[in-house]
Amino acid sequence: MKNIKYILALMILTISLLANWYFYSQLQTTDKTIDDLKQDKQVIKQQYELMRRDVQRIQENFNALKHPDNQSIALKGTTQHPAASAVIYRNPTTQKLYLDANGLPNSMNGLQYQLWARMAEGQPYKSLGVFNYQADKDNFFHLKYIKDVAHFVVSLEKPTGSEQPTIGRIYVEK
Repeated sequence: MKNIKYILALMILTISLLANWYFYSQLQTTDKTIDDLKQDKQVIKQQYELMRRDVQRIQENFNALKHPDNQSIALKGTTQHPAASAVIYRNPTTQKLYLDANGLPNSMNGLQYQLWARMAEGQPYKSLGVFNYQADKDNFFHLKYIKDVAHFVVSLEKPTGSEQPTIGRIYVEK
């Protein structure tokens, strides 16, 4: 009778240890799943924030484009770069200038594009800003506004910009 009690106690202890081991391993798996879900949630949160900013930027660009006082100026490719193109949207009322650079080729060798304006023939160009063109991005840029411009050009320059456009690297003009 004593042996049966010991055997029963041993069996109950064994079953209890096996159950404890099973539930502990289930708890570990659940904890890992929770950690993975927290990481996934963080990634989704970051992606959502990026997409929210993209939608906000697109909405701002759309609002800028549909303004009734916009003047669009088509920049055509030079003889060295006939396939290149860009469009400037000037608004004298809001005094904003936007450049749609999606028709430019990829920049190369660490260079960036720079938009230039000249008031009259024979005067020096004024820089309206350097912009980082990326083929896989929306290349719509808000640059410095200047009034009474007679001529626009976009050239490929060093990332910090240049004092005047490099003649051999002018891609589009009007």
